[in-house]
Amino acid sequence: MNNIKKYRGLKNITQKDFAEMLGMTRPGLSFVESGNAKNINGKRLNKMSEILNVSTIKLLGMDVFKQIPNNKDDIEYLIEMLNNLKEEL
Repeated sequence: MNNIKKYRGLKNITQKDFAEMLGMTRPGLSFVESGNAKNINGKRLNKMSEILNVSTIKLLGMDVFKQIPNNKDDIEYLIEMLNNLKEEL
């Protein structure tokens, strides 16, 4: 589940005001915040990140994964990939 609603709430921004800042409707934002949107426009996601001052990865939460690991082997492999990526930074 994404964390957009959570971080919007922490900034005390109403759904209506946030939707206006993003150039979208309140019902459209509600659809995104509820996790119903399969894809979020990259430019819009970056704008959300900028307004809320939080990374896109934190905004998306588990929604960042196309496939959620469902066993220990897959989780270990994912951790290994992330550690390798971290070392490259």
